[in-house]
Amino acid sequence: MTSYRIETRPIRIVLIDREVVTRAGLRLLLSDPPNLAVVGEADDCDDGIRLAAARSADVVVVALEQFTDSELDRLAEALLPTDRARVLVIAKTEEAESVLRAFRAGAAGIVSRDQSVATLVSAIERVHASEAWFRRTSVATLLKSLPRTGAALALDPEAARVSSLTKREREVMALASEGLSNREIAARLFISEVTVRHHLTSVFEKLGVANRFELLKLASRAEVGP
Repeated sequence: MTSYRIETRPIRIVLIDREVVTRAGLRLLLSDPPNLAVVGEADDCDDGIRLAAARSADVVVVALEQFTDSELDRLAEALLPTDRARVLVIAKTEEAESVLRAFRAGAAGIVSRDQSVATLVSAIERVHASEAWFRRTSVATLLKSLPRTGAALALDPEAARVSSLTKREREVMALASEGLSNREIAARLFISEVTVRHHLTSVFEKLGVANRFELLKLASRAEVGP
C-alpha cells in the first residue's frame, strides 16, 4: 500500500511595516493559526526583500500607505520574478486609489485595516494558493474610475491593446474583473455561457494574459476602464 506524506509546513510570512507596535500586533494576531508562521519583520521594503529571500517567505504582508510608489516598485520587481513570495497589502481603505497602488505593487490582494483577523488570515491563505483577494465592488470602482484618453493610449501599448477590444469584449472583461462567473456574466448580458467563453478567450489572446488576475493587473497598468 502506497503512503503519502501530508504537507504540514506552515505558510511563512514576512511583515513590512514602519510601525513597531503595528508589526508586534500583527505578529501576535497571526501567531494563533497553526498553519501560519511569521518568520521575519522589516521596517522598509529593501530589508523586507532580503528577509523574504533569506527566510523563504511565502507571503509578504505590506502596509500600503507607509511606502512610496518607488519602494513598492522595488518590492514587486524583486518578488514577482521569483514566483514564490506573494504580496498582500494592508490599507486604510479599499478605495480605487489603494487598489490601483496594490495592483501596481504586484499585490495578489488587499485587506483594509477595519476588517477582521479572520479575513486577514483567509486573505493570506488565498494569495498563498495563487488566488486573488480583492472585493468585487473595489475592483469595479477602480475600473470605472480609470481614465481613457488618447494620450494615454498613444504612450501605453497595454492601453492600446485594451482599446482594441470590441464593446462586448470590454463588457465581458469588466464583469470578469468584478469576479463574476461565466454563468453570472451570461445572465447579466443575456448571452450564453459558450459565448462568454468565446469572448474571454478572445480577450485573453488579444491582451496576452493567461487568467483573470493577470487581466485585472493589465487593465490597471494600462489605465483603461470598461
